[in-house]
Amino acid sequence: MSLSGVPAAAATPATRSELAFFPTRALRRSLGLIILLAVLTIMLGRVEFVIALAPFAIGLAALLGHVPTIEPTAQIKLSSEASFEGSSSEAVLRLHNEAEVPVVVHSALDHGQWLTFTQGTNYADVVKANSVRERRVPFTMNRWGSLHIGPAYYRALACGGLLEATRQVAAPKNMRSTPTAMPTDLKFRMPDARGFVGPHRSTLHGDAAELAEVRYFQPGDRLRRIDWRSSARSQHLYVNATESERDVDVTLVLDTTSEAGTSAGVKGAASVLDLTVRSAFGVTAHFTEQGDRVALWEYAPHARHLRSGTGRRQQEAAGVWLTKTMVAEHPSPVDPRRYLSMLRSGQGLIIVFTPLLSNSPLDFMGLLASTGRSLLCVDTLPRDLQPNHVSEQALRLWHLERENLLADLEERGVHVLTPTRTAQGDRLSFVYSPATSQGKGHSYGAVA
Repeated sequence: MSLSGVPAAAATPATRSELAFFPTRALRRSLGLIILLAVLTIMLGRVEFVIALAPFAIGLAALLGHVPTIEPTAQIKLSSEASFEGSSSEAVLRLHNEAEVPVVVHSALDHGQWLTFTQGTNYADVVKANSVRERRVPFTMNRWGSLHIGPAYYRALACGGLLEATRQVAAPKNMRSTPTAMPTDLKFRMPDARGFVGPHRSTLHGDAAELAEVRYFQPGDRLRRIDWRSSARSQHLYVNATESERDVDVTLVLDTTSEAGTSAGVKGAASVLDLTVRSAFGVTAHFTEQGDRVALWEYAPHARHLRSGTGRRQQEAAGVWLTKTMVAEHPSPVDPRRYLSMLRSGQGLIIVFTPLLSNSPLDFMGLLASTGRSLLCVDTLPRDLQPNHVSEQALRLWHLERENLLADLEERGVHVLTPTRTAQGDRLSFVYSPATSQGKGHSYGAVA
C-alpha cells in the first residue's frame, strides 16, 4: 500500500450464484453419527439405539426441511465520500437475503492503515428471510489521503450451521480524507497587487479610500477628486490620487522529491509530506478566504498543477488536489530551468514548501530570486527529526551545515519560515513586508 492509503488493486464485486450452499463438518458428523447408530441397531439388535438415533434424525430432518438456494449479497455504502482527517465517519454494510429461510452472515471488513474502527471489523449478523439488514460501522480517519474501506469478505451459514456458502467479496469503496489546514497567521502587505478587486493595496491608482499622493489635475480626472484646499493655496488645481484595492496571484510550489520522518496520523508525529500538505492547505485557505487567486504546483518530474482560482470553490479543489500528493518511490531528477519556464510569469507571491534536503529545489529558488520575484520558503523538515546511526560530532556538523544553508538563503533575499509547535499543534506564523529589499529579492520578517 502507498503512503496515501490507496489500495493496490480493487476487489471483484460480489455476484449472486444459485445452489451455492454446501455441507459443513457439522452436517457430515451428524450424518455419520446417525449411520453409525443405525448400523449398530441392525447388527446388535439393540432397540435402545433407536431411541438415541431418533432425536438426531428428527432434528436433522427439521433443519434441512428448507434449504436456501440463493446466496445473500453484501454491499458497502459510505455516509460521506469526503471528510477531514481526524474526524469520524460511518460506513454501512448492507446484507440482502432473498432466500425463503434466514441465514447467518459472517463478514470481515478490510481497510486501509489510517482507519480506526471502534467496533472492530468482524461481524456476525442474522438476516431474516426476504429481508435486508444494515450494520452501521463507525470509524475514524487518522490521516489525509485517499483511503479505502473494503473489500468485505463474507460467508453465509444456513440450517443451523449445517450448510455454508462459498466465500464472497463485496467491492471496496474509496473516500477522501482532506488534510487539516495548519493555522496560519499572515500579517503583510502583498507585493504588486494588480487584479481588479481585492483587499490589498495595488501599485496602480484607482478608486479607493487610501490616499496615495496629491498631484496636478489632468484631463479625465473626476471633479470630486479635486483637493480644494491645496488648489486654493497654490492657485492650481490639485487632485487626490488613491491606491486601489486589488487581489494578487499566489503560487504554492510543493517539493515532493524527498521524504523524511514517520507519519503517525493527525495526532502523532508528522513527516515531511504531512507538514508540506497541511501547511500548504492552511496557506491556501487563508488566501482564498480573503479573495486572492491561488495556484498549486508539485515540484516533481510530472509537474502536477492546479490552475489559479479563488473563493471557496478553489479551496475545496485544493483540498482534493492535495489528497493525491505523494512522493515517488524512485523519483527522477527535476530540471529547475524547465520547471521555471512552466510557471506563470507575473509579480505575485511564490511560496515554496521544501525540506531543503536536495540541491534541485535550492537551484530552483535561486533562479526565482534572480528574476526578482517575491519569494518565500517554508521549511517542512520536522523539528524533532534526527538522523539515525550517526555520531554526536556528525550530527553537530549536520546542524551547522543546515544553518549555513538557511543563512545563504537569507542573503539571497529568501526568508525561510518554519512551522512552530504549540500546545494546539503546528502553526505557521510570519509577517511579510516588501518595503525593504536585499539584492533582487525582498526582505521578510518572521514572527516568533
